[in-house]
Amino acid sequence: MRAQQIADGLAVFDQTQINPGDAVAVRGKWAPVQRVNPTTVTVLSHGLTNRVPYSHITDHRAATTEQEEGPETVSVRGRGELLRALNGWLR
Repeated sequence: MRAQQIADGLAVFDQTQINPGDAVAVRGKWAPVQRVNPTTVTVLSHGLTNRVPYSHITDHRAATTEQEEGPETVSVRGRGELLRALNGWLR
């Protein structure tokens, strides 16, 4: 059946192309890949994991290792600490 799907152009992705951390489009929505299986990928959607057959994947984005440049991330607890951290950063 898999060979027939590939021959018909219905299944263009397989486990050699997709890795955990990548994103796949399913039914018009992007979801992060949690696990790659022989016939499905496990994706995270709305806090739940779902297994999606490769034939339902319409697009694929490989994970990137580059980080966007931006302001330094500050780890704080509570609103008061956040405001103090922002106040110090803005000076």
